[in-house]
Amino acid sequence: MIVVKGEVRVKPDRQDEVIGALHGLIESTRTEEGCDAYVFARDVADPNLVHVFEQWAGEEALNAHMAAPHLAEFMTAAAGAVESASFTRYDVSGTRSLLG
Repeated sequence: MIVVKGEVRVKPDRQDEVIGALHGLIESTRTEEGCDAYVFARDVADPNLVHVFEQWAGEEALNAHMAAPHLAEFMTAAAGAVESASFTRYDVSGTRSLLG
């Protein structure tokens, strides 16, 4: 399993544009083979900051996503609207419930 954690800082005057483009990206990505989770959430304390959480079944699924046309379309639509972005990949060998 691969988990991706990201943060995207959106320019204040371009928030609606980016959020609008995210709807299509999320809808298409969630139907991809091996996509177990694909979530974007605005930070409660900082509306210009968007948190990203992705969970992929494996390398093949993540690679297919990175090459997907809908991701390229989003990147084109968001060009110039993002101040900064950072993503960290975690290769997970196992999981267990945190609360019991």
